[in-house]
Amino acid sequence: MFKLRDDERHISIVLILLFSVINFLYIHQFYGIFWPKLSGYDPWVHGIVTDWIHASYVYSDIFTHSLFSFLLLPLYGLNMLCIKILGFNCADYILGIVLVFNSFFSFIFLKRIFIDIIELTHKDALLLSTLFFSFAYIMLMIVVPEHFPFSMFLLIMLLYVSGIKIKNNRPFSSFEMIVLYILTAGITITNGIKAFFSYLFVNGIISLSIKKIVLLFVVPTIFICLLSLFQKQLTKGKDLGMTTLAVAYEKNAKSKPAYVDISKVQLTSKELVDFERVRKERKEKESGDLISVYKRRYFIDSSYDSFFKVLFCNFLGESFQFHRNGFLENRIFGLYKNPINHIVQITLLLAALFGFYLGRNDKFLRLCLSFFLVDFTIHIALGYAFKEIYIMAPHWTFLIPICIGYLFKYGNRLNVIRSIVSVITIFLVSYNGFLFVRYCCT
Repeated sequence: MFKLRDDERHISIVLILLFSVINFLYIHQFYGIFWPKLSGYDPWVHGIVTDWIHASYVYSDIFTHSLFSFLLLPLYGLNMLCIKILGFNCADYILGIVLVFNSFFSFIFLKRIFIDIIELTHKDALLLSTLFFSFAYIMLMIVVPEHFPFSMFLLIMLLYVSGIKIKNNRPFSSFEMIVLYILTAGITITNGIKAFFSYLFVNGIISLSIKKIVLLFVVPTIFICLLSLFQKQLTKGKDLGMTTLAVAYEKNAKSKPAYVDISKVQLTSKELVDFERVRKERKEKESGDLISVYKRRYFIDSSYDSFFKVLFCNFLGESFQFHRNGFLENRIFGLYKNPINHIVQITLLLAALFGFYLGRNDKFLRLCLSFFLVDFTIHIALGYAFKEIYIMAPHWTFLIPICIGYLFKYGNRLNVIRSIVSVITIFLVSYNGFLFVRYCCT
């Protein structure tokens, strides 16, 4: 599956070079800075690869990213080896290589979805794959050391594997499903629901029995939780806080990032006071009843204006096009000042809606919709991470080019449709790319 085809070799060279250059620019600009401003994304992955024992405790949450820090353990081991040989922290470079891998194969698998499953031409598949990577928060996945690039890669791979099986009328084996479930749910627990839907669409609901549910989903879930609990015990009492790690890292990285053993870091009295102040403020902010904490953290607001802003300007706006004002800030964004942004936004969404309507009877497209409905339920209906909903874009925005793919397949006046999509793609690459590259270079 990971073997490149003959028609993929030329584009592969271009993609690897492009993604590598972007990562080089990012690393060169922020080398030695523990965590630059990147919207609502957190520095846990960088911290874990830098110091697994002390940093992984915060990422071993059974209910969110159960196995993620365990999956990063080989990267931490590789970093320790590089430190012994080279004498400095290589976390940036190691994560950069992994991010290039994730982005590259996300592009390749999505392109194969268009060719092998939707049956588009190679040129149309290349256009729609490029459209996907022109989206604002997909472009960020090329450089963001978070769980989202890993999750995006696995979800697109899961869709590709499921689509091929649907097309060839071949069911998942028990082993295949267990492996895919553990990998996807281990990165983000809600991805396990999507793996479950993949099994239902491929094997059929008639194949689902109590025995299958226990074997394929319940037992792996218990395994994931037990492994996460084991990690909690292994690192218990060693969580010195990401703030301490950040201070220690940047303190020792004035000239060249060195390996940071935060258990031996000596902080000044001012740094300790600052650390205690931040911890106290965080504690006060999180105090109160559960519902109040939930509302403050995730911004659940029943007013129409706030809901409209989050849905239209953030969920369906910032996810695809950066806002110039407050670029990469973690906040609720309003309308774009330039009407062209809204013209592009509405055109893109209408194209996806028409494509979905034309392909509504396709089993694979319905599977893609089920993936989207999981995220819509969690983030819109239940309001989880409502305030920063655009950072969740890698979990669902692949639905947009896939829907447009069905517009290419079944729509009339294909040349007109292709021209419109090409113009939108060029605009998004230019607009988002300019803002993103400028951020990486200045």
